[in-house]
Amino acid sequence: EEALGRIDFDAVVGDIAHFAEKSATLFTDEFIDPIATLLVEEMGEMIGEALNGFNDVYYEGSFSEALQKVTALIEDTFTAIERAIFEMLSGFSQDMSHSRRRRDVSNSVDDLRSYISDTLNSIYNSRPAKVAVAVIEGIADTVNYNIGELWYRMRNKGEQIWDSIMENSDIKAIRSTFAELYQPGSYQGNYDFWNRLRARLTTGWFAGQKIIEADTQRGKYIWDFGVPLDAESIKQGVSKWTDDQTGKDLQTLPSTGRIVASVLSSELMPPFEGQAMVVGDQHIVTFDGTMYSFAGECMYMLARDFVDGNFTVMLRYDADTPTESGRPTKSMIIRLKHIMIEVFPDKGAVYLNGQPAELPLFGERGNLVLTRSHGVITVEQRHHLKVSCYLYHDVCAVSVSGWYFGKTAGLLGTFNNEPSDDLMRPRGGVINNVGQFVKKWEAERGCRGPVKVIRDLATEGSEGYELCRRYFKTGESPLAPGFWKESTVPYLDMCLRETATRPRNPRVAACKIAFAYLKRVEKYGIKTSLPSECYVCKNDVTEDIGFGHKKHLYGHNSMDVVFVVEEDACNGNLVRDIDTTVRLIDKELLNAGYVNNRFGLIGFGHQSGRNSGPHIRTARDSIFFASQDMILAAEKMRLDPVVERGSSGADVFAAIAHAVNMPFRAGASRSIVLMACSDCSESNSHLSYSDIQRTLLERGITLHLVADKPIKVRKSAIKGKGIYGIDADTVYGNKDISQAQLIGQPDLRPQIATAKDICIALAQEVHGSFFSSKALRGDGKNWKSIFSRRIAKRMPSRTDACEQCECIRDETFSPRTVCRPC
Repeated sequence: EEALGRIDFDAVVGDIAHFAEKSATLFTDEFIDPIATLLVEEMGEMIGEALNGFNDVYYEGSFSEALQKVTALIEDTFTAIERAIFEMLSGFSQDMSHSRRRRDVSNSVDDLRSYISDTLNSIYNSRPAKVAVAVIEGIADTVNYNIGELWYRMRNKGEQIWDSIMENSDIKAIRSTFAELYQPGSYQGNYDFWNRLRARLTTGWFAGQKIIEADTQRGKYIWDFGVPLDAESIKQGVSKWTDDQTGKDLQTLPSTGRIVASVLSSELMPPFEGQAMVVGDQHIVTFDGTMYSFAGECMYMLARDFVDGNFTVMLRYDADTPTESGRPTKSMIIRLKHIMIEVFPDKGAVYLNGQPAELPLFGERGNLVLTRSHGVITVEQRHHLKVSCYLYHDVCAVSVSGWYFGKTAGLLGTFNNEPSDDLMRPRGGVINNVGQFVKKWEAERGCRGPVKVIRDLATEGSEGYELCRRYFKTGESPLAPGFWKESTVPYLDMCLRETATRPRNPRVAACKIAFAYLKRVEKYGIKTSLPSECYVCKNDVTEDIGFGHKKHLYGHNSMDVVFVVEEDACNGNLVRDIDTTVRLIDKELLNAGYVNNRFGLIGFGHQSGRNSGPHIRTARDSIFFASQDMILAAEKMRLDPVVERGSSGADVFAAIAHAVNMPFRAGASRSIVLMACSDCSESNSHLSYSDIQRTLLERGITLHLVADKPIKVRKSAIKGKGIYGIDADTVYGNKDISQAQLIGQPDLRPQIATAKDICIALAQEVHGSFFSSKALRGDGKNWKSIFSRRIAKRMPSRTDACEQCECIRDETFSPRTVCRPC
């Protein structure tokens, strides 16, 4: 009390104001001016060079035209976006006087955000934009290194100035006084201090406001103050704005509409998504960032919507069916009303309501989607929940919509930005014992004894310790770009626990935690990468290939064939017979001496919702499978006619590109069989003909096209009857059935005329063929026989074939082998 009595708060406020003024002067003199000088000196010349370079390339024809197209495309897009915002606000104004449920509002905002995001992505992926970006990136590369060096010097200068400010005698005096007066502990212990301070805050602008609660021990403050607008005023304002805009040309709308559109299309617009993770089989990262580790042998509640019951996510450990390492099998269970989905990351398997399921699966209206890519199984309930299991790194990420803020609970915490209450029991109340907390969230009876909490750390000097230190404590780590935003301390601790329990393979253990950190900072828009040793490509014909390393392989003794099928009624007969066709192809490959052949299936283009884009179809939980399993993969393909098909056809080039990036084996021949209804067109794709042609040739992939297009013979009485297909050298038809070695009719090739489809030319240029499905209707057996023999015909000799294989990473951060002919 005596110390408080000596304080003249008016004088303190005046001193602080004076100090702020002096600090601003010091900041300008010691930081702003030197940095400005540094910028002028270091960047003036670089910026000049960049502008000159930009000026040069702008007047080059291709770039100038591309930039003009992008500009026009952006203007048209923002006009459409403003119309969407205008319509949403109009509807919102009309309905504001009525009571609306939360999910109605959330769906409207999410739909608008999805629409804007998809539209802007279409700009980014357009070919003119790709050209413009490529040129601009080339200019940026010329100054990138110098800018990095400049930023490093600026940061060091800023740290020096900050240290000097904190050493200021006035700052030290203020900090010392507050430290003396305010004692950490209960609110009562600082009663006089807070009363004096609150008295000062009740004057001026704060007058009339009300402090309801100030609990300093728990860090909880409730402050009641008024705002200058009420709901009715907002409603009237929105109504007036929408009424004023009715009938106006959208080009005259205020520019703020464009700002709103850009905000709505980004993660800057609330509600913010929550993300939690299950890392390996013993680590948990909650929505609010709390981390702990335990060894489970039961089923546990991870997260649940405790308001509407829209979803429940559980984690099951089955000790009765251990993995190869002897640990209990782990699975993620997602309950959505009357649907139960179980994902087994170790096996890549998915069960639907207790039965094995092949992917993809699409719910009604596309609200529920289950997909499989090379390294990821994804379960997504639109506007609610998304569970993504990254198979190679053994990490499952659980994301929930921001509309569930404060409405979930379980092992993944409470999702309220308060880590302090993450360990909350089902009936409320925070518990500090991890083992007891996990025990409280058991979701089945008969679980075994107490939960084992993992606390052991890798010993200093061990391989695991050094890997963790290098990944999470050094500036040379590829994860370093995220260090300023997300603390590495808990991840380092998790890494040391993981490597302690995996002493035989510390690299895999440390990389698993590194991937979890990468996914965590990814939500902030920070792009990082994993250490190169985290990617190892395994194969059957040679030793493992490290990331960025290359190996030469000689001789092919097997083949990988990917069918790319447009899901349309025109392919109905082809898909119904695809099982027979694939078996015949496998038979011809075996006759040619190729064994252990694999097949894959990609669907695309139905245009009925979420399955319009290219998507992998699995059989027995695998992307590649034996010929007899093709019937399982093709069973649920959508072949019904689309009621409202867009004016443009499907993106065939994107489907081919998706197949090119399949995980083909090293040392295997590679072929793609495209069954398309739509014409190949550059106008429907961000990819070009030359892009696809170059990639297929570089990777030694043969393309075969099957389409419902005629093959005609010029100046001939047969008019194409009995003709099945062609390639660059010959013609194939019913006359070739008896040929012991398929040669075809090369003399007839110059007289052949085909439809104008650039994919027909593409297939022939990459050593493939074009077969017309029209001939399949009348002579199916012979057609399939000739087609199968043609696929097996043009393969390099097993003794002469040479290819160079390299280990790269794909977009899911999984390793993938890419081979090219020598």
